Amino acid sequence: MRKGMSMMLRAVAILVMAALVALPAASPACGASADAATDATSGNPALPPELSESSRIWSGHGVDVLIEQKYLYAKPKLDVAVSYPEVLNYIPYLRYAVNGQSTAGAHAVVVALSGMHAGNNGFDYWAKQLVSLAKADKGMNVEVWAVDRRVNNLEDTTGLNEAERLGREGKLEEAKKALNGYYYGGLEINGRKFAGFITNEKAPYLTEFGLRIAMEDIYTLIKFAFPDQNVRKKRVYVAGDSLGAVMTADFACWDFDGNASTTADIGYNNIAGVIALDALMTPNALPINQDVLRIISNFLPGLFRDLLNITSLATYEVTLNMLRSRIMPVLLPTSEIGYVPETYLGVEVNAMMADAAPDAESTFYQETAGLNVDPRTDIILRLCMSRDLLHFLSGEVYQKKVRFTNEALFGMVFDNNFNPITMNESAEGFLTGGPIIEKSFPGIGNLDAFLPSLIWNPISGFMPYDTMYIPNSTTALYKWVGAHEIDSDPTARKYTSSKDEVS
Repeated sequence: MRKGMSMMLRAVAILVMAALVALPAASPACGASADAATDATSGNPALPPELSESSRIWSGHGVDVLIEQKYLYAKPKLDVAVSYPEVLNYIPYLRYAVNGQSTAGAHAVVVALSGMHAGNNGFDYWAKQLVSLAKADKGMNVEVWAVDRRVNNLEDTTGLNEAERLGREGKLEEAKKALNGYYYGGLEINGRKFAGFITNEKAPYLTEFGLRIAMEDIYTLIKFAFPDQNVRKKRVYVAGDSLGAVMTADFACWDFDGNASTTADIGYNNIAGVIALDALMTPNALPINQDVLRIISNFLPGLFRDLLNITSLATYEVTLNMLRSRIMPVLLPTSEIGYVPETYLGVEVNAMMADAAPDAESTFYQETAGLNVDPRTDIILRLCMSRDLLHFLSGEVYQKKVRFTNEALFGMVFDNNFNPITMNESAEGFLTGGPIIEKSFPGIGNLDAFLPSLIWNPISGFMPYDTMYIPNSTTALYKWVGAHEIDSDPTARKYTSSKDEVS
């Protein structure tokens, strides 16, 4: 009976996670628009105060790489007229290029589309290596344009930027005050005050900034880079990671003039090729057939079921009207399991502290305890650090009771042996300094061994492949050992090895 119940719980978990991962790709795979609905201008009007362009140089392999934060003004033509912030008139992107070289002379431009969580700076290491090695090894001038979605312009990183500046100067206490004061205390920094985190109520206009706008933004950018279609067909590549891979496939088959009898405007006729980066790329937005979707939807709560069934143009239009009339929320319901803005803010703060004071004991949870933090942030902490299902259901946020160094707290958040959400994990090292035990939640295991790929592929980003562990003391101070240190650490080497901890 216990075994049967365990399998039932696992089955339910699989179905729920399948729904979650399907949501961002639930719109029709190949769309059409009446026209390429953006007007780009080569001469940007003055940027709104919330946005600022910048540049810096990175050197590697004997090559200087120019990294530019850029914004292209391209006012969108929306299906429904809505009032929206001025920053949404701009397409944000990071340009990586050999310093001193122009785009017009580039041998290739790779337009990179990010996944759901990382944003365009997630391509930083890859882009720098690609540009520098192409020049050093092949003598080629290759550029990477890492594109953010317009809605990323809504992010207010003023407090984070100020804290990072102070941290680099060694002023850690001032950095903490800047963060907490700006985001929770009404502190003004550089003449700006935080307006609050985005909510469904604050951003009804987001209904109009969907997949079509994202597709047209890519089209606008590549035409801006190379106005001559014959040139961009030889030099432009679109690459995608995770959700970005889905969007890359969408772009390749997108009919930009809405006329099926004309093909010059279709995505694939405007690029040299597509690239899937550590991701599944298919001609369909959802790599699951419709019968499987209908079966899965029967096991899900109403909201997830409604979203998962958006698989035809008819139901898509109905759902879009529900979004516009505010019957359905414009923000993904993944926020209910902890994917809220403050979760990402916390990760950024942990990263800064791990960089500035890696061996100091973390005081993050003590310092944020009195702040008005979204309680849903605790859900993802419980998901990542519960011994078993009963521990998770108890509501205890065990992670807040354990002592970590700054480096250990940050490392554990992303490491494959502690974080069960595989799409957010990497192999970086291991905990040491205290007792470690194996945990069974969410003990899904390697289900790809017997699940068909049409079910496993879309849920694999949420399923742990590796043995999962958890600290077993609230008094020991847990530290972090990097991949190269594991084999010489008496605690870490019991559970892993240096060769297994290199992403």
